[in-house]
Amino acid sequence: MNFVFLLFDQFRAESAGCYGHPVVRTPNLDRLATQGTRFNQCHVQAALCSPSRCSLMTGWYPHVAGHRSLWHLLRAHEPSLLRTVKSAGYRVEMYGKNDVFAAEHIPLALDCWGHPQGTARGVPLYGADDPRYWSFRNAPLEGGPESTSDFACVQAGSDFLRDERSRKQPFFLFLPLLNPHPPYNAPEPFHSM
Repeated sequence: MNFVFLLFDQFRAESAGCYGHPVVRTPNLDRLATQGTRFNQCHVQAALCSPSRCSLMTGWYPHVAGHRSLWHLLRAHEPSLLRTVKSAGYRVEMYGKNDVFAAEHIPLALDCWGHPQGTARGVPLYGADDPRYWSFRNAPLEGGPESTSDFACVQAGSDFLRDERSRKQPFFLFLPLLNPHPPYNAPEPFHSM
């Protein structure tokens, strides 16, 4: 059995069509939800991404090993889901944001990690003295959806699925994507929506 694990940063289930949003249209996510596993109850252990991801990968509460900040990532002596999967003979590929593994843990858990480049952020729409600045809403990203780092990561994952490497042994493809994440921005036409 192979696995494709999508992890969106700060994504709320109610913001997807497959969870019943009356306006938002997410046809690709909806199709994936009908073909994969969709959870109706899923809660994070921390309000910050790194402690929450460490908890997800270890099964521990963040305080068990001191994973309470953005900078205390999984070290070589700690377990992780991807390390266990790799030890079981799976090829483990990750494309996207690494807010979970310290440098020494990466070779233990991953066969390949790539963070393809794209546009990560736009320019601030308002100055810091403007109250609207604190809404985290930025100017639209330059270029279309294809210019974003998330698009590049998903494309790299898709390329892997079409590649010979995905047929040589069972695989676990991990796609920890950046968006939605403050500051909020997207390429047009999505930014204006």
